[in-house]
Amino acid sequence: MLATSIVAVIFQIADLRFIGALGPAALAAVVLANQGIRQLAFLAVMGLSWASGTVVAWYVGAGDAESAARAAGQTFLIGACLYALLALLGGMAAGPIFELVSPTDEVRAIGVPYLRLSFLLSYAMVFSQLGGAVLTGAGDATTPMRISILSTIVMIAGEWALIFGKLGLPALGVTGVAVGTAAGATVGLVALLRVLLAGAGALQLRPRHFVPDSALLRRILSLAWQPMLQLSTRVVVTILFARLAAGFGTAAQAAFAVGMRVDLIPLALGLPIANAASTLVGQNLGANRPERAARSVWLATTWHAALLWPLAVALLVVPDRIVGFFASDPAVIALGVTYLRYSAVSFFFMAVYMVQFRSLQGAGEMLAVMVISVPILLAVTLPLAYWLSSPARLGLSGLWAASLASIVVVTFATAAWYATGRWKQRRLVAQPAPDAVVES
Repeated sequence: MLATSIVAVIFQIADLRFIGALGPAALAAVVLANQGIRQLAFLAVMGLSWASGTVVAWYVGAGDAESAARAAGQTFLIGACLYALLALLGGMAAGPIFELVSPTDEVRAIGVPYLRLSFLLSYAMVFSQLGGAVLTGAGDATTPMRISILSTIVMIAGEWALIFGKLGLPALGVTGVAVGTAAGATVGLVALLRVLLAGAGALQLRPRHFVPDSALLRRILSLAWQPMLQLSTRVVVTILFARLAAGFGTAAQAAFAVGMRVDLIPLALGLPIANAASTLVGQNLGANRPERAARSVWLATTWHAALLWPLAVALLVVPDRIVGFFASDPAVIALGVTYLRYSAVSFFFMAVYMVQFRSLQGAGEMLAVMVISVPILLAVTLPLAYWLSSPARLGLSGLWAASLASIVVVTFATAAWYATGRWKQRRLVAQPAPDAVVES
């Protein structure tokens, strides 16, 4: 899982480098569309993938391979409905939606067509995310890694060729970003479906697994809506932050865009460890081994901190070089440096928070995590951002300070709930006897 994310980081770096060469307006348009609006769709899919991965992990832990495969099939049915909704939104409302993150005419003129095309081509993102999640829940993280390497190579080559007109292809600029990404993701999706349908991986899907199962659909959706709401609320906050940043000018928007994308690098490296903890918690609770699940959480937290804390130090020490790699405008670099310094401090807390909240979700505690997270975002983060970002206080830096305060509060609140140990009593599926040993 970590190797898969490293591949994703390589793509993020190449992608941002390509887009940065098109100028500040294109940089702001694409990153705001991706990390603001498309991220809302992506995180909704991620919420579903977390729920389905949890159900699959519990069934695998309980030794029920047939139910695990059926859960995977139902996940794809829900994914088809999600894609249809995204395509409809992109085709009909890309303009009004993009205006939520940027009122600037120059940025909007580039961002609206890009957003519309990206939504229409999002099918590969939706099904690849879901397919990778169910395989990982079943204990197979190697197949998604191999497919990720393949699709990333195609995405990077496709973007480079289509953005700048290489290999005899037309120079499409920002449009080439969407088409190149979709081409690589489609290649990966074809490979993923071949593995799932041929039974070459941890799950073997057959046509019967795609027949709607109302009970299993309800079980997955009953777990999915909480992380979907939680993650969607976080994106709404990001969109409002982008809107507030837009009031400080195009350079501020570009700096915010670069900062958000750089933030993804440590997160992409750390989240796999948190996701691995979630899978182990689900499998061990499914096997009726709660203490082994708890040991998995503490081990993952140790590794997570060992990875994220050095990265946080690097962001504190050389933020100018990091921002300068993606942008050449001195104003953008200066504003981006301040963003990264606040962000670096937050990663010291994220090292603990990410593992615990994903572990709680792996135990099926989706509602508890949502109840902790969403009120903090709405009652702490947003009011504090509006108050601190006024010119009489911290200005643009107030946004970054509010974000840091939010992660500090949510870390302590999540740790307090985890410490109660109630998550160890969760039961999602029928389980084996306490002395049964289930290895995956």
